[in-house]
Amino acid sequence: MPHSLPAVRRPLIARVADRCGRTVRSLEGRAQPIIGDHLDRGELAARCAASPRYNGYLSLEPGLTYIATGAGGLISCAQSGRSAFAVGGVHGEGRDYEDVVREFVRRAQAARVRRALLFPVASDEVDRLNTLGFRSIQTGAEAVVSTAEFTLAGRAFADLRQMRNRAARRHGVSVVEVHPDAHRAVLLEIWREWLAHRPAQHQMTLLIGSPSLDHPDDRRYFAAFDGDGAMVAFATMTPGFGGAAGGVDVMARRADAPAGTMDLLLSEAILALKADGVARVSLGACPMYSTHRPERAMARHLQLVFTTLYRSQLGNRVFGFQSLPAFKGKFAPSWHPTYLAAWPRMGAWPLYVGCGMWGLFGPPWRDPSH
Repeated sequence: MPHSLPAVRRPLIARVADRCGRTVRSLEGRAQPIIGDHLDRGELAARCAASPRYNGYLSLEPGLTYIATGAGGLISCAQSGRSAFAVGGVHGEGRDYEDVVREFVRRAQAARVRRALLFPVASDEVDRLNTLGFRSIQTGAEAVVSTAEFTLAGRAFADLRQMRNRAARRHGVSVVEVHPDAHRAVLLEIWREWLAHRPAQHQMTLLIGSPSLDHPDDRRYFAAFDGDGAMVAFATMTPGFGGAAGGVDVMARRADAPAGTMDLLLSEAILALKADGVARVSLGACPMYSTHRPERAMARHLQLVFTTLYRSQLGNRVFGFQSLPAFKGKFAPSWHPTYLAAWPRMGAWPLYVGCGMWGLFGPPWRDPSH
């Protein structure tokens, strides 16, 4: 099968939102670079892996500024105009947590940053951050699989079993764990092809990581091969909670990968982690999604924005708001609210800036790395 297909054109609404935001950002001016700390790669990776987070490895992405306190406190941030965005969440427990958040705000103020954003924020962090001057808004829900309950048996996994069988039996797809050095060229090829066929056409750098082939650290790489032995998809899994849990980061496939490939790939990766004693695996957050009424009241105009984006065809052309939770729901996860926190206040503009820095509308709004 051919692997070269035409790239998807970015939706008009995304291009308009991107252009407007970049214009306002240019008029607002740019803050000074936030002063960062120098930590070697090993210590950064150790702090992220020990942190009580599933996706803390996002803090290892290139081009970020590191702020570290105590033995475990860590925040990694990017800047855009007068905004700073801390990616991968706040690392550290107890006093380390509060100290690194305070230091982030102090350095942001010194650099004349007008707004500081934190993502992701869990429910048990909201009140804690509130006392530190942040305000939060629920932006979606994270799907977490308990490996003890992930058996592939019963009605809850019926759709997943069907898609697994379709890939394995009908198309001969198989899944193995691979080392990135042995498959570097094909992993990069699949990654680039996947990006080209996404509506955004680029990596959402503050929401999803990169394959990190040069610095795998403790990532694990799982690949799907078709019946002819060609790699058609791969996924990376990152450690968290001191090794007790893990998270899915990159999931990429060829445009012509057989139906059910990703279902088989992800379920086999979860089973491999389960066999190694990992108790929980996060499938990542689904933007704008919630399985119940938000835990905390949201301003009406923001609720209207969320509802319109999630339910409308126009919004789903920008991002697969509805398709993503439908896919992850096949793994029978529990759903946990995720928040975006902003200092000194939350509103439509901080939310808009956060989406722009995520890369929801176009290439992520980022100042050059310093």
